[in-house]
Amino acid sequence: MIFLKVKSKSRKNDLAMKDAYREQQGLLASVQIKRIREKYGMSQKRFSETLGWGAATIIRYENHQVQDRAHDDILRKIDADPKWFIEMLNRVKEEIGLKHFSKSYQIAAEEISKIENPYTYSSSQSTYDFSTNKFENYEFGFYQYEQYPNSIVIEENGIEVSALPISIPAA
Repeated sequence: MIFLKVKSKSRKNDLAMKDAYREQQGLLASVQIKRIREKYGMSQKRFSETLGWGAATIIRYENHQVQDRAHDDILRKIDADPKWFIEMLNRVKEEIGLKHFSKSYQIAAEEISKIENPYTYSSSQSTYDFSTNKFENYEFGFYQYEQYPNSIVIEENGIEVSALPISIPAA
């Protein structure tokens, strides 16, 4: 029991020392690498495969091994440019499977939307209609389009139902 505690503390200290070295060298810390991977909803193995790296590469980078500059640059590019990540996804679509591809593709597409128009937000919500005893799906979107300046657009089954004006605080 004592041996396990010492080993666990030793691993934490080892990782802390390596993260301090990474910081000194201008490399991503292990938690930053993990955040990038999780941003796209991928497992360590699938993320490595998507990048064309060995299956255990991301596992090592997140747990103990310091990445080289080339891999660090790729991770930074993927974090900043979801379009590039989609290109990489398209190359390994068959290898990672449609389920994993679709999930990560959708997440990356949402990231692109956030970058291209930071004033756009959308989500789905279901409401229960007591008169029909059914759930109705509504799409809510915040758009900065000339057609609906500063409005929340409510769509029902893809058809615009209304646009509610809102005020946007000055930046």
